[in-house]
Amino acid sequence: MGFFCFKTYPLNTGILKSFNVFCVIGICLITAFCSVFYIGSVDQYKILIDQLPYSFVFRVMGVSAIGLAALAILITVNFLFDKVFMEKVDTLALRQLAYFGSFFIILIAFAGCLLFFLG
Repeated sequence: MGFFCFKTYPLNTGILKSFNVFCVIGICLITAFCSVFYIGSVDQYKILIDQLPYSFVFRVMGVSAIGLAALAILITVNFLFDKVFMEKVDTLALRQLAYFGSFFIILIAFAGCLLFFLG
């Protein structure tokens, strides 16, 4: 593959996995921040509490969408990195990143919104 073939470096997999874990943790922190905090008036907060099942579901879906969009960008960057620098795209690693990242993002969005409405 030439000069840009990173396959000869054994640390590449560990560095890329560490980068992915760091990015997923960052995405989860941003998701948690968005789900727990609210910028608005007290009256708007009371309206959300009055419409609790509806507002809870849509808040979880909205915050999850923000986190999943960031995860999609991370997966795209990983795919492009593999396509350009590696001999073969590791689809299993991309799938694992998508599954575990999605699971943690949705779980944290749910827990954060639960804290928001119970707190």
